[in-house]
Amino acid sequence: MSQPKEKLWELEAHTQAKHIILRNYLKAWFPIMGRYNERILFLDGFSGPGEYDNGEEGSPIIALREGMNFLGYCEKHNWKKPEIVFFFIEQDSTRAHHLENKIKQLHLPKHIVYEVINSTFEEVGNDIWKSLEEDNAKLAPAFLFIDPFGYNLPFELIQKLMSHPKCEVFINFMYEFINRFITRDGQEKVMNRLFGTEEWRELNLDMLEPAARKATIHSFYQKQLEERAARYVRSFEMKGRRNSTKYFLFYGTNHKLGLEKMKDAMWSVDQGGSFTFSDATNPDQGVLFGNEPDYSYLKSLLKDKFSGKQVTIERIEDYVVCETPFKRSHVKTNTLAPMERAGEVKVVKSSRKTKRGYPEGTIIEFP
Repeated sequence: MSQPKEKLWELEAHTQAKHIILRNYLKAWFPIMGRYNERILFLDGFSGPGEYDNGEEGSPIIALREGMNFLGYCEKHNWKKPEIVFFFIEQDSTRAHHLENKIKQLHLPKHIVYEVINSTFEEVGNDIWKSLEEDNAKLAPAFLFIDPFGYNLPFELIQKLMSHPKCEVFINFMYEFINRFITRDGQEKVMNRLFGTEEWRELNLDMLEPAARKATIHSFYQKQLEERAARYVRSFEMKGRRNSTKYFLFYGTNHKLGLEKMKDAMWSVDQGGSFTFSDATNPDQGVLFGNEPDYSYLKSLLKDKFSGKQVTIERIEDYVVCETPFKRSHVKTNTLAPMERAGEVKVVKSSRKTKRGYPEGTIIEFP
């Protein structure tokens, strides 16, 4: 969406879906990172006022509530509580002030430290980076939520922050605007910043049909993240009311467990009626989240990947988690077992105690 002029604005359906993903991921991220680290960081680079015009809560309040829930869990189970630091960055002073007032109503526990910063993501991010460099320090486990209205994002800064091994990013890549302006004169500098290179000029986008153009832009940004910022990158497409692509959500991490939890969060989204939330693994193959998974598609992916090979169950699950839109829980009961019954795969070695079990070390042959 374009930058609203009002202090508060309408909460759109695809934004609701994005918030569900954020909330569900943080339900997993806080316990994973907070269990064994003394300090963790949530940074919202474009936080907004923390509220929509009908009183719905924005991303800062959602994150704070999940942080509070985790600290309550620590209290209940006698876990040592970490310090949870929240940085909320908002360039508009009126919205920053509104957010401050919203947060003051929450009665935060002492283990939560927060700051609403009336500035830009770039200024604050660079300050953090410089401070770490000067002190030769490592960034605490961090989740960076980068959700701008436009596309003037500094790739180089994201790359620097992601060089810290426990840093993750969740980026709103505003495809609708990027597609509209990427070939216009005068946009070269901002596109160089967005992609972290001038090589986007070689994509020959004017020669492509709309679907191919979208796939090319999406794949180029994903390649930049994979090669320069994060070991694992997944992206998901958000469509608006007219079924046109609004934006892609790119998630980057260096840890497989984070990837698994983010995919769980994505699959938890209820589609609703006015927007479409689809995976972007293959532009020709939509995997609609919230509905029954298309296990026939997963079967075809496994056959294509492993045809003529004997592979372990661990290798199959790794492939599914890291290279497909599906989850680990989709592999055994709903995919491999029917394939085995149909003679499409054969178990050649296993310590299984049940007829359709696939315990650790099981080797499966794909004809």
